[in-house]
Amino acid sequence: HFKPAPLLAAIVWRRCFSGSSRRVCLKQTFIEHSSQLANGENRADTQEGFEETGEVSLVGWVRSLRRQKKVSFIELGDGTTHKTLQIVVSPSELLPADVSADTCLRVVGRLSATDRAANGLELQASSLAVTGPADRASGLSFHQEQRPDTARQSPHLRPRLAGFQAVCRLRAALNRALRSALDERHYLEVEAPVLTSNDCEGAGETFRLADSESFFRSPVHLTVSSQLHLEALALGLSRVYCLARAFRAEKSLTTYHLAEFSMLEAEATELDSTDALCNHVEWLLKTAANCVISQCPEDLSKLANHEDSDSDNNLSAIENLLSKSFARLTFADAVKALMEKTGEFKVPPTMGMPDLRREHELALVQLCGNIPVFVTDFPVKSRPFYCAESSPGLSASFDLLLPGVGEVLGGSVRESDSTRLNQSIKRHQLLESSVERLHWYLELRRFGSAPHGGYGLGVDRFLRFLVGGSTSVKELVPFPRSFHHCPS
Repeated sequence: HFKPAPLLAAIVWRRCFSGSSRRVCLKQTFIEHSSQLANGENRADTQEGFEETGEVSLVGWVRSLRRQKKVSFIELGDGTTHKTLQIVVSPSELLPADVSADTCLRVVGRLSATDRAANGLELQASSLAVTGPADRASGLSFHQEQRPDTARQSPHLRPRLAGFQAVCRLRAALNRALRSALDERHYLEVEAPVLTSNDCEGAGETFRLADSESFFRSPVHLTVSSQLHLEALALGLSRVYCLARAFRAEKSLTTYHLAEFSMLEAEATELDSTDALCNHVEWLLKTAANCVISQCPEDLSKLANHEDSDSDNNLSAIENLLSKSFARLTFADAVKALMEKTGEFKVPPTMGMPDLRREHELALVQLCGNIPVFVTDFPVKSRPFYCAESSPGLSASFDLLLPGVGEVLGGSVRESDSTRLNQSIKRHQLLESSVERLHWYLELRRFGSAPHGGYGLGVDRFLRFLVGGSTSVKELVPFPRSFHHCPS
């Protein structure tokens, strides 16, 4: 049963790649040599710096390949940066015959600066091996961009697409920016449970665990929001936030709904008024957007210039977010402004309406000059039980609307008085079983309660705004889950 071929391949592999070469990724490579590439007028001095680094080894996927008689050129990418590295294989016979676009390679060689490579850098390969050949017979090809609906059919292969790699890098940059901004203001990142017996929003759109009653002895759901648990943490730690997954069983097939999505939620004792909340949110979104734009300009540009994007309107909307103060309207004033736009809505706005529809949100943003808009003081009956009142019949709550997207964030001052909170629960007619499971939440008001507030940001929707509001949110999530769609 001895098989010499695999053993021989392992020996060759070890001899090729177990030497003194340093393992690197492309982002690391371009960062380390950025100063040399920027001052590349004196190629002799530049090359001397490259010689000092010795041989490097890296793994990546072939973007393009040019086979010539004496030398072959490969554009290799690894997803850590938008840039590719030119690999020079000489003589061409060293390049295996089965190498093609989408093939995964491991390459060892020396770096050098060159004008013939698009990014000013190339690697002279001394060793090259195929780690994973590409199945050309399948008809799938990911070295070129695909239509979103086509790529979505193979979500496990989408990470090979340059455009989707840009999306993933932008998501990472946005998460870092949000965390960094809140950390600078001394907010403590905490963890909240995914499994909960409480429906925070009270809408009943939860995923219920089938075996929860036998296991937990009570109905348990996937969380729709971490808010209630964050309030408990804030009433002891003062300023807290979490960046986590949330789940809602909305039977919707729109471009802006997901069954599983990313939420940034924060609660703090400093956020004790609607003005304080709006000021904080405006600062946070401007800070995060500025950070993403400065760190990932090439990735944003690539997605903004996609054929399905309106790049001019998108850049204008981002500029307005960064440079202009957000508009602020009460719900009543917003409805009055919308009522003047007669004949433009499927559902005409009326003074008695409890909430805004998405068509109203987008129209309101346009009426305000295509800038972000805070809508405040919603009717108490349209807000959850935990919202404090700003005046009789009105809640100290708000939504933030962004151009091309609509609502991306909602928040409120939380009711901190035990008596008024119980009155709100009765007014909202919560089921007795739901009230029983909220005993711990009510008890928070009995032991040193403090005025506080919080908000929840739909990270996927905010990213959708940054890359262009016409993009479906399903194109911005690695493995989207939505109504009738959970393929893997």
